[in-house]
Amino acid sequence: MIVNHPVSTRPTRVLPGLLFLPLMAVDASAQLGHPLSPLYDASVAPSAGLVPGLQGAFRQQILVSASRFVALKGKTLVGIQLRRDPARTEALRGGRVAMEVRVGLAKNGASQASEVFADNWQGTASLVLQADVTIPNSPARPAPRPLWDANDTVHLGFTGGFKLGDQDVCIELIGRPVTGVEPWMWYLDFERGNGNGKITPFGRSCSSFHADGQSLHARSTRLQIGSTLEITLLGRPASNPLLLIGGAALRPGLDLAPLGAPGCMQHIQPIWNLPLTYRAPPMRFPFAIADFATRIPADPALLDTSTFLQAADLETSTSGKTNRGGLTTSNALELRLSKNAPTLGLSTVESHSVAPTSPMPQRGVVDVERGPVMRWVYRD
Repeated sequence: MIVNHPVSTRPTRVLPGLLFLPLMAVDASAQLGHPLSPLYDASVAPSAGLVPGLQGAFRQQILVSASRFVALKGKTLVGIQLRRDPARTEALRGGRVAMEVRVGLAKNGASQASEVFADNWQGTASLVLQADVTIPNSPARPAPRPLWDANDTVHLGFTGGFKLGDQDVCIELIGRPVTGVEPWMWYLDFERGNGNGKITPFGRSCSSFHADGQSLHARSTRLQIGSTLEITLLGRPASNPLLLIGGAALRPGLDLAPLGAPGCMQHIQPIWNLPLTYRAPPMRFPFAIADFATRIPADPALLDTSTFLQAADLETSTSGKTNRGGLTTSNALELRLSKNAPTLGLSTVESHSVAPTSPMPQRGVVDVERGPVMRWVYRD
């Protein structure tokens, strides 16, 4: 069953394994590159994504299992290289990004990442880069071929370094596009694991305000233990939505005609009822939107299990109601969690985008089987 997962805090401490280097440019002649994604270093990875600043301002942590850099134990990490998404063959416009990079030990490992950014550090992180970074103009490519040319690569060269050991590492990036020279459509190549779950919708919304019958939605790529589940509900503005969470479906469903809502069906047996709040519709968008996100507990006992969701709306708008009772129900969803535990050893925690001068969020969305294709630059 999907429930909210509590997070814990721990006082920070300086770790003896943390190495601070002088804030000066690292000698490029002493640097070597190591593929962190050997399976995709010379082939196209199955996904694409962004890092902060390449399209909007946001915060991101990349958690990397120590099993991915065994050969680098005792080396000093002095930079990261990220590659453009080879599947996009058009020209990419570069620009400049105000970037901060911090590196430290990951407290709980890649598959146990927390939604709270501060909770993913074991001890104090090292600020290894705080500067404007140039993103190159990358020319059009005639075929989807992975390249590490200078104009196909984002290079984050550190002004400080981090000594690698045998513990998982957390890398945090905070990036803001520089006004007037923002990069555009600079998507990167991303790895993704095989832990996708499955969403099966059934039933239909009975609201007269929602024509296509599908008002409740979820993101299927997040149906993995340890990842964040994201739910979106569309409804009539000024209504009061309720999310129903259950462990079993009612088939064919219970008609709510006795409540003044004929044709509106209850499709699940709820265990929890969670009140939601609609936010104002975006400009020229007819629906109000309610969002709900929770981290799925990283409990192997939940693998290959199902949870059922449905929403109900109490329509309080004076502009119209669907029925005499002012009660509508959404379609229902069966959320089947992945049957495979996360094994990628690479995860991300990513915040929503903010205005260029706004403070960065303290929480993000966890995906325990996703991360950018990287090469790590190191020195002995």
